[in-house]
Amino acid sequence: MKLEVLAAVLAEIADHREMMEPVVGCGLLIGLASPGAFRVTRALRCQNLAPEAARLDDFEIDRGVVENVNRSLEREPTSILGFYRTSSEEVPTPSRSDLELIRSYSHSVLLVRGSGVGVDADLRAWFFDRSAAELSELTLDVLEPSVRNLLACPD
Repeated sequence: MKLEVLAAVLAEIADHREMMEPVVGCGLLIGLASPGAFRVTRALRCQNLAPEAARLDDFEIDRGVVENVNRSLEREPTSILGFYRTSSEEVPTPSRSDLELIRSYSHSVLLVRGSGVGVDADLRAWFFDRSAAELSELTLDVLEPSVRNLLACPD
């Protein structure tokens, strides 16, 4: 499976990481899903509600925000695909709380941006397959925007 992300979305997440450093920045991944692929067209920053001492390596997103965004997307072709968080790790990996989060929602994609420099530096993504109850790493593709590919279903 693969995760396609617009370059502008990755730039937004990189900016969020720089703004939030040293604490974890977090948000929602919004886009399109098809068999075998996800296409992220937007990232929505969220406030990190984890206890202050835990914000250096953990995050929590208000469930009410997630529900409100879900409702606001009901008439759009896009939906919440999952979550992103920033990390101070050079090689980002899913934390225990990351796994709890994606298991507790129907949104099952997690993107973690590490401490590297550049739009696509130190990025990793995972998909939680509920039917198999397993986590698998996704292949990442960075997309340059075009009129044709923004809202087309991923291959």
